[in-house]
Amino acid sequence: MGRWGLNYLNTLLKMSEVELVRIAGRQYQSKLAERFSNTIFTDDWGTVVNDKSLNGIIIATPPNSHFLIAKSAIERKIPILVEKPFSLSASMTNELRLLSEVHETFCMINYIHLFAPGYRELKSRVEYYGRITSIWSENFGDGPFRTDVPVLWDWGCHEIAKCIDLLRDQPKTIEISELKLADHRKNSRLFGLSLTFPKSIKVRCVFGNASEFKRLKFDVTCERGSFTYDGVSQELTSKPSINEQPEGDSFRWNATPLECAIHEFILAIRTGKTSHFTIRLACQVNELLEKIEKILISRQGVVL
Repeated sequence: MGRWGLNYLNTLLKMSEVELVRIAGRQYQSKLAERFSNTIFTDDWGTVVNDKSLNGIIIATPPNSHFLIAKSAIERKIPILVEKPFSLSASMTNELRLLSEVHETFCMINYIHLFAPGYRELKSRVEYYGRITSIWSENFGDGPFRTDVPVLWDWGCHEIAKCIDLLRDQPKTIEISELKLADHRKNSRLFGLSLTFPKSIKVRCVFGNASEFKRLKFDVTCERGSFTYDGVSQELTSKPSINEQPEGDSFRWNATPLECAIHEFILAIRTGKTSHFTIRLACQVNELLEKIEKILISRQGVVL
């Protein structure tokens, strides 16, 4: 675990069906020892991966460490839930996917917004309003400012994952721009991404960590109506575009996306699943991120 791992621990405390056996991390041990008195703490993630008694492992470490830890767990056939981005290159992600298939090891990547009840409800109902014509997505806030992962990969993977997952296709054209120059804090960026998918579906995404306020909004416009998912309030609103249709409605959920993701991981372990859609999605996401990165490098010479 790294810093984000604290969110997993707080969520796991609410789950009576899970026993937290081991934690590997160089921070927070003294603060966590009292809350997890029956848990073994270590600085060495290898001791966790080598514990044959475990049913699964959550990898919530800096992205540049994902590949080695995930590879070791997959080779030992231990199911894993890995924080996004799965790795920092398309080649490493493809290698892990192939390795998981060879060893028939369950591997799930936590693109957390995909597990939000509001997004999943949107996904299940979107066809009711006909063909998707456009998507407008906003995902930004004030930090965090990481040194171990580029802002493009840290924030952009969420937007790309949602669009590819919902549209079930790859974009035909890509345009990327920086909407706000880096401020006095390092690794502070705000990007605008425009994609054109098959059937002339237009997608516009704004994402990054250089905003003074937090916003997480996903608007999907269809031929006969639209959906708006607010990830901050966990609310989904639908609105028909013609009078003959029933009035729109609004839903709000109490379950957090992280709780939903962990529950899905637990269910997969219990039922013996060996594959999950997010591992192939991760390959598609990282391939697209590399294409975008090349565009930025050719234009600016560096990507942060």
